[in-house]
Amino acid sequence: MSSLAIIFEINSMAVWLPLASMVAIVLFGIFAFWSFFKKCEPQTAMVRSGNGATKVAFSGLFVMPIFHKLDIIDLTEKELEFELLDPDNETATNVIQLSVSPGKTDTELSEIAAQIGGYATFDAAKLNTKLEPIVQELSLEVIKSDTGNDDTDNEQLKNQIETALTGKLNGYTILNMQIHKRKPPDKAAELEINLSPNTPT
Repeated sequence: MSSLAIIFEINSMAVWLPLASMVAIVLFGIFAFWSFFKKCEPQTAMVRSGNGATKVAFSGLFVMPIFHKLDIIDLTEKELEFELLDPDNETATNVIQLSVSPGKTDTELSEIAAQIGGYATFDAAKLNTKLEPIVQELSLEVIKSDTGNDDTDNEQLKNQIETALTGKLNGYTILNMQIHKRKPPDKAAELEINLSPNTPT
């Protein structure tokens, strides 16, 4: 091979090597984008924690395995129900029905991810279980301290419980609340019905 051919080959490599490197970098960037970018589904939010500051997004996030933890939060409304034994009447139950929705701020969504976990936000039963200790404790405190009407259907008691729960549900917001007393069936009446003779047809 002549000296001229060698020089031409070296010059060709000097041109193609940087070009090939650039192409490889671009291809790697595209691969990384599709591999590590997670897109939000409708009515969901993402909370990324781990290395770096916690990040909240409603469109999508880059998530690096090992370095990050991703929580996907369902933003739809949930209907929950909690039963509390009446402290003055152990045979009756106070039933609290809540319509709740996740907060929309970064702080509220980060609290939901940390305290509840994204998985529980998609299932009302799991969310009910997560929030039950808080609702039980705060609601019973209000009911025990209530010196007004013994009827828990009154608006004043409902407002007091709602005030006690507001801001304490790990990032969830109360949209609507109802409270009523559920009494067990009258056992004596049931026994009388069961023991009564059958009427002829």
